[in-house]
Amino acid sequence: MEELSTQKFTDEELKMVPYLKGDTVIFLCRETSKTNTFLVVDRIEDYEKFSRGNPHDLYSSYCTGDYYYSQFLNTSFDIQNCRLHLYISNSFEDNNFDKNLTINFSIPNDTLILKFQGKYKIGPDTIMTGENKVAAYHDSLTLNGTLFMNVYELHGTDFSPLHEYLKTAYYASNQGLIGFLTSNENLWSLKK
Repeated sequence: MEELSTQKFTDEELKMVPYLKGDTVIFLCRETSKTNTFLVVDRIEDYEKFSRGNPHDLYSSYCTGDYYYSQFLNTSFDIQNCRLHLYISNSFEDNNFDKNLTINFSIPNDTLILKFQGKYKIGPDTIMTGENKVAAYHDSLTLNGTLFMNVYELHGTDFSPLHEYLKTAYYASNQGLIGFLTSNENLWSLKK
């Protein structure tokens, strides 16, 4: 067994998830003027151990092979299924150390829960194409009268066309989620 180099995020990459426990985030719908308030209930930054062997195999419990520690960041909100997760791929399974951001977010809207899910590879100061699509990058973008800088327009998982869902997320490098566009073209944006 040999301990390999620890995999970490840079300080700039960690800023991509800027929320601290106790922060409040409010989104405003342009069309209806309704607001939804989200409270950050948890921010966990820690390390996970990955090993070459299968640690769950009873016959290899004493020798799991080479191993390393990998940093992750998990931020949860008080609305069910709302979280942001930074993690580094398991190199023993994927043969690389891809840095990833996953977004799972839901906005309650009348009787529906509007959902967004997406996974993106990241690098310093940037979000790149991953399992889901980066539709555009904007040096600056105005949403509901507020100017935001360094904004990525992200497409997520397509949900059932029978119900409205969050088809696009707007994500700013140092501000996190700043808005969503629904499949019915309703805009929810960060209320300043």
